[in-house]
Amino acid sequence: MKKNFLLIISFICFLQTISLAQNFQKYTKNIKLLQKGKHADICPECGMKLSVFGKTNHAVKLKNGKYIQFCSIRDLIKAEREKGFPIEQYLAVDAKNEIFKDATKMWYVVGSRIKGTMSTVSKISFSEKKDAIEFKKEFGGEVMSFIKAKEISEKILDKDIKEINRKNALSSKFHGNIHLNY
Repeated sequence: MKKNFLLIISFICFLQTISLAQNFQKYTKNIKLLQKGKHADICPECGMKLSVFGKTNHAVKLKNGKYIQFCSIRDLIKAEREKGFPIEQYLAVDAKNEIFKDATKMWYVVGSRIKGTMSTVSKISFSEKKDAIEFKKEFGGEVMSFIKAKEISEKILDKDIKEINRKNALSSKFHGNIHLNY
């Protein structure tokens, strides 16, 4: 009886954690699309809809004035590594206000219980340190600067790529290969 009770309580806690995570990265109409064109709402690195992962969106402003927007800091780092953009400015969405701000002035909560976007480790950005601390109290993780969050993203990028490739292979095994053409 006691064992069943503990199992039920554990399951309820698990469901609440999933519910909180889903509510956090929920679709939002408030994210401004900085990039232009037919596929403006698509992450150019992974093909996901930017509005679905709006609170983890990142972007770069290139030296020619063009913007490239990503669903996550992970995809920004991967694209930067592979393509070597001439970057003028890094931008990130403030997860509280859903507005793009200068990423170099943001505070990140890294490693919270929220599922990472395209990463094994979540990275959520806030323009105010107090908001990052409040988020940490509810979801865990470590508060740090953009530079430190970027360093962690670069360090675990190869691991993240392997994990995403593994999940994609598993998914295509069951659902067939899906290719984006743009």
